[in-house]
Amino acid sequence: MATEEARGTAAWYENPGDAYLLGIGALDVLIEGSKDAPVRTDGERRWFVSDHRALLASMSFEDRIRSNGLPSELPADARAELNGYLDSWHTALPFNEAERGIVCSAYRSVSRKVCAYREVPGQLRRQEFEIVNVGLRRIVRGRDLMRRWWSWRREMDEFAGQGSLAEAKAALIRITGRMVSPDKMPYIYYDIQGATDALVPPRHAKPEA
Repeated sequence: MATEEARGTAAWYENPGDAYLLGIGALDVLIEGSKDAPVRTDGERRWFVSDHRALLASMSFEDRIRSNGLPSELPADARAELNGYLDSWHTALPFNEAERGIVCSAYRSVSRKVCAYREVPGQLRRQEFEIVNVGLRRIVRGRDLMRRWWSWRREMDEFAGQGSLAEAKAALIRITGRMVSPDKMPYIYYDIQGATDALVPPRHAKPEA
């Protein structure tokens, strides 16, 4: 039988429950977020189904974190490590904490309606929100939030050359790899992992001389 320490550092999926469900949620975000994000040749910034589904998966994952917190069945060292991965994912997203709350609430409000998630970006574009972030009160326009998401997925505009999309995927890969048993892992996970590893330098890598 695996020790408590081993479960915290090697195989979190040996503890079934909320940890596994959170891992499946991270896997869903990873897969949906890795699907094509086309750019039209005529310059029109149209949203495709992949854009909608990637944002829905991300906000569903965020909602689970906000509602349930970290899995209680994990030992303390595993929760600390998971928290670090989640921090990395949050930092890489094109929304700050308050903005994530706005988008997350919008999706939660339509969660029981079939395909209503496709209506959320249009609804948000027509709204403005007052938030407090880093001690400053300001107005956020929904259309800017949705523009950022579209650009971030394509690494365009202010996100060009930043590498934040790959950083977000790398964090999700770490979460999924620790929470989902190898016998339940789809092959696409390893394809995404290989492609992402080529873009994100390993931690603690020594700088080139």
